[in-house]
Amino acid sequence: KHISTQISDELKYVKKNLIIISPYFIPSDVMMEKLKIEREEGVEVTILTNSLASTDVFPVYSGYQYYIKPLIEMGVKLYELKPDSFKKLVTRTEWANPNSISLHTKMIIFDDDRLGVGSANIDPRSSKLNTELFMIINSEKLTKEEKMEVNKVINLQNFYRLSWGKYSKEFDDDMTQYGPIW
Repeated sequence: KHISTQISDELKYVKKNLIIISPYFIPSDVMMEKLKIEREEGVEVTILTNSLASTDVFPVYSGYQYYIKPLIEMGVKLYELKPDSFKKLVTRTEWANPNSISLHTKMIIFDDDRLGVGSANIDPRSSKLNTELFMIINSEKLTKEEKMEVNKVINLQNFYRLSWGKYSKEFDDDMTQYGPIW
């Protein structure tokens, strides 16, 4: 089965919550429609991805930014990784720059009983160009353990929680702009 078909099939069975972790998050129109349906059915949807400051591929953020407002408006909890997250945990600077951490995990948690892991991001390259793998693990125990770990790190020390709103431009008091608020 193709990865996008496999994920789409799994989404049909989500009843309570869905957590998507993808460093490069550019959803297709089909994925956006699926997320909208999930939200309308009362499913709590949480997405974790890189911020502009933490990504290692700036054009990906450019593609993702157009989805921020629609995702927030449909009630998705949208989190972006801060570049200095987990700084206190990184002590070996020979393999990691503690001043710039980037999200690399690709995982989907479906309710409390299924865990999707692999090499695929939620973006067009993973869906159409790259050779990727993705597997669904049916394990309540493993899924709950991973969900517990994710919930430990989703906090304002590590992630920005995005909202959408109005703010004044610093250089012009008469101008109001709407956009993401970190």
